[in-house]
Amino acid sequence: MTDLQSGLVQSAFYLGYFVFAIPAAMFMRRRGYKAAVVSACYCMALAALLFYPAAQYAQYNYFLAPCS
Repeated sequence: MTDLQSGLVQSAFYLGYFVFAIPAAMFMRRRGYKAAVVSACYCMALAALLFYPAAQYAQYNYFLAPCS
């Protein structure tokens, strides 16, 4: 992995905090805390399931797909 690619991973990770903070707060206000936690668990499970094809193809772009 190049320095550029590792920097992209870090920026995708921290950009998520910036981009999704307000929509997540609006979702929690509208649906409640429990629904937000369950929704986050489903999103993490989907991202974990996407790891398998990414590992099979061994390509960097598949690992960034859940971030975008």
